[in-house]
Amino acid sequence: MIRRALARHRESCNDPVWGMGTGRHASRRALAAAIAIALTGCGSSDDQPDPGSPAASLESRIDIARAKAKTAPTDPEPFAELAKLHFQAAGLKTGSTGEYSDDGKDELRAATRAWERYVALDPDPPDTGVAQLMAAAYGPGSLDEPRKAVAVQQILAEHTRPPNAALYAQLAQKAYYAGDTQTAESAARRAIQLTPKSRRAAVGETLQTARSKAPPEQP
Repeated sequence: MIRRALARHRESCNDPVWGMGTGRHASRRALAAAIAIALTGCGSSDDQPDPGSPAASLESRIDIARAKAKTAPTDPEPFAELAKLHFQAAGLKTGSTGEYSDDGKDELRAATRAWERYVALDPDPPDTGVAQLMAAAYGPGSLDEPRKAVAVQQILAEHTRPPNAALYAQLAQKAYYAGDTQTAESAARRAIQLTPKSRRAAVGETLQTARSKAPPEQP
């Protein structure tokens, strides 16, 4: 099951149509489980960490990254590392259904705080791998902060080389969900431009579905 989830997640990064639907509950559970196991190779939060466990290893690595960030507060790298490690730690704190526990969401909040410190230091270029994790952290089923998810997805889409149609399609979907029509429409146009002509109609239909379900634009 995990291998299938990972395969679907990889496919979603390259396919502007896949994963654009509204069935978020199943996909977010699979994504959380897949990322957590792929990055840490361990089970759920029901297991108490022992000194040799992945959870204990993560805690040690978090302590090291935190110390580096304290020693060099203008260096963005330790903050990127903290964001990644806290996201991984959140993946270890889920229930049997893959939903984040309260402790898991606390780890996501720690991850996004580190990410915001990282972005404030204006890294050039930003780490798109960590951005991808933070887009998930802010998404539905995680912290569900749509506007922040859009901001992270913009960084991811704009700094990925070569430009990726799927990332812009995902940006459009997130922006529609957040009520940010201007960003959504711009990203939708870019997604269609980057999509091979034979698939543009399908992408357009998918984006139109997201557009039709968008809430009123927020001020």
